[in-house]
Amino acid sequence: MMRANIKQLIESIQLPKAQSQLFTIFWTGAFRGLLILVGVMAFFTGFFFQTGIPKVLIGLCMLLVGILIFWILRVFLVGLHKGLIKIPAFAFSVIVGAFLTVLLAKEIRFGVPDLVFYPGILAIITCTVLLFGSTWVLAKGVSTSLWFHRISVLLSASVIIVVAYFLIHEGDDPYPLDYEPTQTVLLSTKGINNPGEKGAYSFSYFTYGSGNDRRREEYNREVAEKTPSVDASLLLPEWKGTTAKWRERFWGFGVKDFPLNGRVWMPKGEGKFPIVFIVHGNHGMEDFSDPGYGYLGELLASRGFIFVSVDENFLNGSWSGDFRGKEMPTRAWLLLKHIELWKKRSADSSSIFYNKANLESVVLAGHSRGGEAAPIAAHFNTLRYFPDNANVKFDFHFGIKGVVAIAPTDKRYSRRINLNNISYLSLQGSYDSDEASFFGFRQYQRVKFTDSSFYF
Repeated sequence: MMRANIKQLIESIQLPKAQSQLFTIFWTGAFRGLLILVGVMAFFTGFFFQTGIPKVLIGLCMLLVGILIFWILRVFLVGLHKGLIKIPAFAFSVIVGAFLTVLLAKEIRFGVPDLVFYPGILAIITCTVLLFGSTWVLAKGVSTSLWFHRISVLLSASVIIVVAYFLIHEGDDPYPLDYEPTQTVLLSTKGINNPGEKGAYSFSYFTYGSGNDRRREEYNREVAEKTPSVDASLLLPEWKGTTAKWRERFWGFGVKDFPLNGRVWMPKGEGKFPIVFIVHGNHGMEDFSDPGYGYLGELLASRGFIFVSVDENFLNGSWSGDFRGKEMPTRAWLLLKHIELWKKRSADSSSIFYNKANLESVVLAGHSRGGEAAPIAAHFNTLRYFPDNANVKFDFHFGIKGVVAIAPTDKRYSRRINLNNISYLSLQGSYDSDEASFFGFRQYQRVKFTDSSFYF
């Protein structure tokens, strides 16, 4: 009985033979158009997965999966249609099947705002049906209403072109600024220079790292100095299962071999310079975040600071999973391991770091999750053991003088971080679509001063 029902459902998704020739030809064209649409969307869903496997191969696999899902959904929707809608089963299954398949592609990878996606995809599916269906009718010449199908082709093609242009066009700012600036006395009239202008130091740029990074040449053959890996397995026990498997396939290393990779902007000249370490926040790990602070590196290096942008992309979220804040202690610990590296190499006359950094004048900075990692690192700097696992001994005690948190998260780490006798600066955008609250203010309230020193 069940086999007969399944067979009946499968037969229901075929074009009905009892319909008119015009109906059959139109929906044959519409079906082929939607099949192409589904195939393209499924292919690019896979193509934009960066797993370490060739993009085209993943795209082709997803193409096959998408077509299979499209077929299964059509069978399901035919069964649903029998009791719900009085339109031809084939037409219903094709249209709704295409919509649900594209919707699934959106949920997997395409970050399109709902306000744009739903009306947009409904318009595209409708126009695809009309464009391909009417084109097929015109090609066969079976309709007495050819003018209708000509108009159908023209209008649907026009809508698709407009939608395509909308997607390609960069768009306009929906919230243009329109305000009267407050009249004030410029600081330059008081002899204070603009801190955003370059300083007098010339500087060099280089990278250090593992020397065998499979994704970035700047941490492969282009490193100025090779660095050892570090074992974070006791700090990040969540590195396991499929999340760990796919990360290791992408990066080529696991939790026991985290690299110490960094981008450096270093002033030229004698003497030891204060040093700033900055770490990025959580973004797609395949879309590397650490190069984004180059403008700050150039500015601060020109003003006499060594500036290091730390690579922690391998801890970021990905299609294969997100540690959801459980990696925060590891982000902080890695910052301290970078300072430790600088301390060791600063005493090595063969190193490019030799005698360059003043490690008694260190600032830790970060954005988003990196903005939470910075104060965690400043706190870990004072401890003897990792508070979540005392098998991990700490022996840092570096001269960290300040923490800068840019639109930081807070309470991702299960422990509340209290800072004593350290400068803390937090900056928050007024139109931040991710961290909508000023979480840096919470950390600010957990900063205390217990002596008479001036910490600004």
